[in-house]
Amino acid sequence: MQPSSFRYVNNCLAGRRSTVDELVEPLHENESDHDRIMRLSSYVMTKFDDRLREVEQYKAKFKENNQLVNDARKTSKALAEAIRLKDQHFDSLKRRNGENLETTILEVSKAKGELDNALVEVFKLKKSILTERDATV
Repeated sequence: MQPSSFRYVNNCLAGRRSTVDELVEPLHENESDHDRIMRLSSYVMTKFDDRLREVEQYKAKFKENNQLVNDARKTSKALAEAIRLKDQHFDSLKRRNGENLETTILEVSKAKGELDNALVEVFKLKKSILTERDATV
């Protein structure tokens, strides 16, 4: 029961009949225009419900993607703050520790490397989420 166009509705409303209706079914001699309109309106409502369901699914996916992007932003801000604090701590350690400076530098550099790697992972995740969201939209 799929009309190829809404010409069928117009024909029904104008009182015109053809030998085969737009729903590609043979017309019954005793079928009234009311029955034909009811059949078509049922089809239109089904299509409307299908489209409405699709829209709801897209809205849910969009909301989920927004939440992932917000989480990635929060994580990236937290990591950036951690790196800033680490750099401040590193600078204060350099000033305070003259004799153990080389050991301290190695330890802090290792921690800096780990934090930098974590930040890179967050940016990759954020980029993939944005790419996925663009693909769904």
